Amino acid sequence: MFSLKRKNGSLHQKHPESIFRLLKTEMEYEDVKKSLWHAFDLLDTSSHSQKTRSSQVPKTKLRVLTNNLGRLLGVDKAETIWDKVTDTSINFTQFIQVLSNNLLVGIDKNPESKVASLKAEIDHLCWLLCEKSYLQQIKSNKSADDQNDESQFTPTDGDTTVTIETVSDKELSGDAYFKLWKIFNFLVERAQDGSLLFPLRADIEEAERIAEQICQTVGLPVPKNKTLQKTGSVDVNDDTFLLDFTEFVRLILQRVSSQDDFAMISHGIGEVHEQIMSDIVRK
Repeated sequence: MFSLKRKNGSLHQKHPESIFRLLKTEMEYEDVKKSLWHAFDLLDTSSHSQKTRSSQVPKTKLRVLTNNLGRLLGVDKAETIWDKVTDTSINFTQFIQVLSNNLLVGIDKNPESKVASLKAEIDHLCWLLCEKSYLQQIKSNKSADDQNDESQFTPTDGDTTVTIETVSDKELSGDAYFKLWKIFNFLVERAQDGSLLFPLRADIEEAERIAEQICQTVGLPVPKNKTLQKTGSVDVNDDTFLLDFTEFVRLILQRVSSQDDFAMISHGIGEVHEQIMSDIVRK
């Protein structure tokens, strides 16, 4: 619904400002899609005793999430959009299609400020649903995919493995974790055609870079460069060098864990977040 309309293989001719508006709305819709994936994935993994990912969620669980989305969008009884869906388990592609065809229709007709406001509210709703589970995973060093798995890489110093260890008991302040989540969503990997890859993952080098930027922004000593060296070509579907959100956060916190001032680190996260968001707006 948010894609640019094409005629005979080319875009309809529109005023440049109209084209820009469509492109911006497409980007905002994609950002919402990322946020919704986190909520969908939580419902998926929480449906299984082993916390494994099946990429399917029972329709009954999606009704509650859809109802909450409907409240944000001013749609009463939004969960009834699932009444005509015969499948009992839904994958993420189906989930987005049903929402796009029944609940998100017409959002792009709102003023830009309203679209941005709705996007922010959906972001916060999805984070609220995921926050407790994510923080538990970050602090316990257990991922949703495999609680006993260790990430292995080939670093430049000759060591053969890097294990993402349990992070410090010290707490980040305020909404620092939410801002790291937003940063992660911005950095997630894409396919060669530019489409999003699911499950969402970010390159380990991006996590290293963000850790450096956090320290540089607030004048803290930059952590030792432990950027990992990839040998040969790397397939974007290869998880070897990719981190999920909890791994992404744990790696960043490891790199800055030598710093005692977690309030300053939290401030640095906020500064880096604002820089990234400002760059997005300028583009």
